[in-house]
Amino acid sequence: MRKYVLNFSQLNENLEIVKKLNSSVLIAAALYSTGNNTKKLLFINAAMIIASIALMLYPNLTLQSKL
Repeated sequence: MRKYVLNFSQLNENLEIVKKLNSSVLIAAALYSTGNNTKKLLFINAAMIIASIALMLYPNLTLQSKL
């Protein structure tokens, strides 16, 4: 299973945002693993939208793919 991790550098003051983003992505991943194909696509889209917003708000984030 491929795992996407957001690396937050120099964002100690935004720890709550980090926690919320991480929990949102984890929830999306959990729902993805239990849902049917249509639902899986929706949750993948939701997770990617969350990541995209985070990257727009905080340009010093990096999105890494881990296997």
